[in-house]
Amino acid sequence: MRERQGIHNITYRLAVCMITLVMLLGGRANAETGCINLIFANGELTVTESLTTYEFDVQAYISDGGDVLGEGMVYVKYPSEIFGEHAVENAKVTIEKTGILYGKDYYIGGELYKLINITDTYPDVFSITFSANYYQRTMKPCYTEISNDASEPSDLFHICMIVDQGAMGDICFPSEIIGMNSLYYDYEYTNFDGGLNIADAMLNVDTYVAPPVEYVFSGIYDMQGFSYKLRQSGVELNWSMENEQNIQSYIVERSANGNDFETLAKRNFKESNNESNTYHITDRYVVKGMVYTYKLTAVDVNGCKEELSSKDVLVKSSKILLDNGEFTLQSCYPNPFNPSFIIPFSVNSTQNVDIRLYDLSGKLVKHVADGYYSPGNYKIRVSCDGMTSGVYLLITNVNGQKATQKMLLTK
Repeated sequence: MRERQGIHNITYRLAVCMITLVMLLGGRANAETGCINLIFANGELTVTESLTTYEFDVQAYISDGGDVLGEGMVYVKYPSEIFGEHAVENAKVTIEKTGILYGKDYYIGGELYKLINITDTYPDVFSITFSANYYQRTMKPCYTEISNDASEPSDLFHICMIVDQGAMGDICFPSEIIGMNSLYYDYEYTNFDGGLNIADAMLNVDTYVAPPVEYVFSGIYDMQGFSYKLRQSGVELNWSMENEQNIQSYIVERSANGNDFETLAKRNFKESNNESNTYHITDRYVVKGMVYTYKLTAVDVNGCKEELSSKDVLVKSSKILLDNGEFTLQSCYPNPFNPSFIIPFSVNSTQNVDIRLYDLSGKLVKHVADGYYSPGNYKIRVSCDGMTSGVYLLITNVNGQKATQKMLLTK
């Protein structure tokens, strides 16, 4: 590598400025034509429940010709009332190389540029120094020239800063940096004679977060009723509405204790030529003998909700098909079914349970259960995919006692 010139003058300037970063490695015997124009752009505030951040891009382009950057330094001055002081030391800043600084060598696989230093220059200023990793002539073609088009500048960095509190201010390149026109060198360690233009290195930051707009329910409807029917398949809920306007959907919630509700189903508003609409859902996952509370809520086009009605429903116990004191079999449901049904039974002491499904000709279709079951409540789901429609016989045998139930498959 050729000897660099002018290093004493550069070191002297950095000492006067109390800047300890060793960056200006090149001499100034020759000057490369052009001016580096620095841009701070694409500022964006992101607010979550736990963190607020402000992100922006650092871009640049060269006036007069084109060249490969060898080294450079970016200073960022920020409002401390927003981000606090000493942002780097306090881990309030993350920096990613982007664009022309992000590339890797195709053959070696190493990064073409490195970050030499990221440090707090002043309580409200930090600096980023970058340099090429390779300075061999054979490597220069691996580097991308900085853009010479002001409308399409080259990306250098993406910076993310953590917000301490809401305020307004400016992020900028501080104009008081001494030696500002000697911060960028080309691949041959030659300074650009046009220096550094920071006119566009500025962003206005507004970190005040506007409170969310509180909407009032705007839906219009005429409710004609909210009713239920007990079916073999479960609890069927129905409601009828007239003159619906600004309605987005309806939500049905269910509670087993009257206090803790879970969403059971959602039905979107029906677009129709009629002035009235009827909606229904079926709750298939109920336990016999339980009381459930169902709550119907309307949602308007802004997402606001209004409770419409609620119902308490006692799910009656199923018919007992077999009960020997140690084993109890209830009616299977739904019946008719498609494509599956549930066999509910309970065991008080360990029992050998045999359950089989036959067609009407007496041919065994499925061996549903065959083995010992320990005490507990059971719900066996029987899938009949691929079977034809018709009547099937479900035969349960426990300790020589049998129960037969007709099951109708409809498709």
